[in-house]
Amino acid sequence: MPASLRLLLVLLSVGLAVLSFPPFTAHPVASIAWLPLLIAIADLSPRIAARWGLLHGFLLFAGTLNWLWGLFGPIALLLFLILA
Repeated sequence: MPASLRLLLVLLSVGLAVLSFPPFTAHPVASIAWLPLLIAIADLSPRIAARWGLLHGFLLFAGTLNWLWGLFGPIALLLFLILA
């Protein structure tokens, strides 16, 4: 599987997972949000799969902290880097 398709699957998984958190109320999506990630890393070595998982976790973390932007504005980027 090409890396671009893996990236697309990881981004799809992140997007679905973010929709399951507030302010979005698509909670049932959480049950299938991880499937694209699992498909993307199915045939990889554990070391490479961990890197894709790290990217997924970082993007999911960023996606669920969108409330920081509304609260702090551009300073939220600094807060995100501190929290990451």
